[in-house]
Amino acid sequence: MNYANYPTPIWISECNWKITARETPWKIDAIIRDGYKCVDCGNGNSRLIIHHIDESRKIGKLNNELSNLVTLCKKCHAKRHGLISKLNPILLKLKEYVPDMKIRNGTLTYVANEMGCSRERVRQIAKMAGYQPAFETARYEKIESCWVCGKKFSKSNLSQTNLFCSPKCSIIHNEQKYWDIYQCEWCKLYFKNRRKLQKLRGQRFCSMSCKGKWLASKYGLGTPNNSGLCKKYPSNEVIRIDFKEPFTTKEFAKKYGYVSSIGARNAITTLLFNDVIETYKVKGLYRIKN
Repeated sequence: MNYANYPTPIWISECNWKITARETPWKIDAIIRDGYKCVDCGNGNSRLIIHHIDESRKIGKLNNELSNLVTLCKKCHAKRHGLISKLNPILLKLKEYVPDMKIRNGTLTYVANEMGCSRERVRQIAKMAGYQPAFETARYEKIESCWVCGKKFSKSNLSQTNLFCSPKCSIIHNEQKYWDIYQCEWCKLYFKNRRKLQKLRGQRFCSMSCKGKWLASKYGLGTPNNSGLCKKYPSNEVIRIDFKEPFTTKEFAKKYGYVSSIGARNAITTLLFNDVIETYKVKGLYRIKN
């Protein structure tokens, strides 16, 4: 059979599908014959298992004839083997200790010790029968409002630190909490600085170049080098013409001849402060504001 003519199921990768077709083609034949679905419940969205009707796997000699194979999902396969039957003693003990189908911490270990089997075996049977851990059922019950944008989002009851709907809002909150925008006394451009440092040092200039120029003009303390750190940007109309597409700080510095990215960053901060540009999708990418 040419398996390339048949589609790959959604629950397996194309690579693993090809490996299965090469090593165990009888599995692929059974799945294709049953229409990529469980023959008992009709589920085709989860992983399917090939079941031997005569249970020849227990004997050790597999009967891989197509008439002896049937396609089942994990839950129906467990039912066929009697793992989640009503008479299973492990399930009866689970129903006794967990009537609400929500497993608490230590319950599986206690049931395993009572029944004399491994905890992993109890966990597998509980999962097949539809039991859920208690923390998973309560994980998305709490609805909170984002501290930055006010958007409603689902919050885990176990996580008390998740206060924002997205990483972008978290970054905005940190910048609002620890950073602020100040104006340079020499070039009149705006720069960002931490509030704590600004309170301790009282920084008045965006760079050492601006500080040197200010000292040279006021006190005549040497001739400042024109490094181009705080070279002013062109008018807003020119920027709107030059950058019709989103741009980065490096592209801005190269376009207008900044020697360092510090001056370009200060110019971009000024444009953001004056609502000429805005951030676009990711941090470090900007576009002209309409």
